[in-house]
Amino acid sequence: MKSKTIATAVAATFRLVTLSQAAILKFGGPIDGVQAMTDSKATGSAVLSLDTETNTFDLTVNLFDLGAPLSMSHIHVGAPEESGSVIYNIGDQSAYTVIGDFYSIAIENVEFPVMNLADLLAGKTYLNFHTSCIVDEVEAGFPDGEIRGQLAPISGGEDALINLSTRGMVNPGNGKAGLLIGGLVIQKPKTIFLRMVAD
Repeated sequence: MKSKTIATAVAATFRLVTLSQAAILKFGGPIDGVQAMTDSKATGSAVLSLDTETNTFDLTVNLFDLGAPLSMSHIHVGAPEESGSVIYNIGDQSAYTVIGDFYSIAIENVEFPVMNLADLLAGKTYLNFHTSCIVDEVEAGFPDGEIRGQLAPISGGEDALINLSTRGMVNPGNGKAGLLIGGLVIQKPKTIFLRMVAD
């Protein structure tokens, strides 16, 4: 038991040293039904950027193909496959930009709860997206959460690829085939090579 306590203290100290050495830390990853343990086909991605000097964060979220209207979305404390308390309310559908089946939101300069910093650094923080609607006077959808995304640490290197997202089957409504739109964020000017292959 004593060795476990020492190991925990060493790990916490290492995380705090890491936090003090970097100005911006990034966390994010895919959002899907598998993480929420549902059969939802919805997908998405998120990036949370934490400014360690001001203890504030920016959050960008993109979602696609939810099964019902977005009723709530939150940042929670919890390791993968664990449920935890809400530490920040992102909002319902009215807080998002909605274009067809695509949802997007960008939040800036929000204070991150100090008591939950260690959980964030350890990968024990996640996003949860609840959906619901009324069908024949009965609540349907996924009121407890349709999709979920763990906020895992992202490499801080300048060449890290972040906020990679894809929107699928955008129907232009003119009888032509649908499109698949890919996007990514390039943080600083640089030369890149993109190769696209289509059948």
